[in-house]
Amino acid sequence: MVHALREAHRVLAPDGVVVEARPAAIHRRVAVQSGKVRRHVGVMRENFHRERHADRAVASAVRAGWFREGAVRSFSCTRTMDTLEDYCTWLGEFYTVTDSPPHEWLVERIERALEKAPEGSRIIITAPVTVRLLKKI
Repeated sequence: MVHALREAHRVLAPDGVVVEARPAAIHRRVAVQSGKVRRHVGVMRENFHRERHADRAVASAVRAGWFREGAVRSFSCTRTMDTLEDYCTWLGEFYTVTDSPPHEWLVERIERALEKAPEGSRIIITAPVTVRLLKKI
């Protein structure tokens, strides 16, 4: 990411802004929702190697004098999945990107929760996203 920030600094106009948006290093919460009732099922156990590396890259770019950190905001990001198959597909893609530990235990919990839940219940995953403005110096 340092290389991307260096390149952004090189091509940005004076006072240009980089908007960095990425998942916060906080474990995702998983629930099953039926209508307006949301039942917590578990918390994913992710490693945050990439997020910490990105945090260090931003701090390095700020220390190097390339950018000044502006506003930082977090907001909740909610993913909704209709089936356990959808969740397992997403989870497989998630593993390839994050190198996180397996979550078979959570898949089993979701499956049990869906069996008890009314027809049409959905799987809800929530986690914060952080948006940071970096102004070119």
